Parts: sequence; C-alpha cells; structure tokens
Amino acid sequence: MRKTTVAYAKAHFSALCHLAAIKGQSILIPRHGKPTAMIGPVDGTGLAKTPHMTAKAFDALLDRMIATAPHTAMNGKQALGRHRLGRIA
Repeated sequence: MRKTTVAYAKAHFSALCHLAAIKGQSILIPRHGKPTAMIGPVDGTGLAKTPHMTAKAFDALLDRMIATAPHTAMNGKQALGRHRLGRIA
C-alpha cells in the first residue's frame, strides 16, 4: 500500500484515482501520522452496498436504546435545545 501526504493527494488527486482504478493500488493518506483516508479500487459492481435497516429493526433498536439509557430529569425539548449548553455570550 502506498502512502502520501494530504497536500500531495490534493495536488495529484486525478493521478491517484488512476492508480486506484487502473492499477488496483490503494493509497493511504495519513494526517498527523494517523490514517485519515484511503483512495482505493472498487469492485466491478461499484461501491459496496450498505444494507438498509427495516422499520421493525429500527423500532427494536430505539426500544433497546431507551431501555438502557440512563435516567435524566431533562425532557426532549431541553435535551435538543441550545440552552442545554448554558448561556453563551
């Protein structure tokens, strides 16, 4: 796997995409020494498909989240409102 800087990737993005698409190479782009992004080839079918959650599975997830959430005296409006952060001058 090839590594390159963010600045180089920005300046040579087209060439890096060519390496990924035509040559099948993966290019890792670290930032401050930590992997941040990667340019790589995709399979012949295009991008990987993400499975969608059904409404029933979503409801079950919400029920589990509500059941395991810690108790709070805050209501929904307070939790989502800006005033939860305190007065901002």
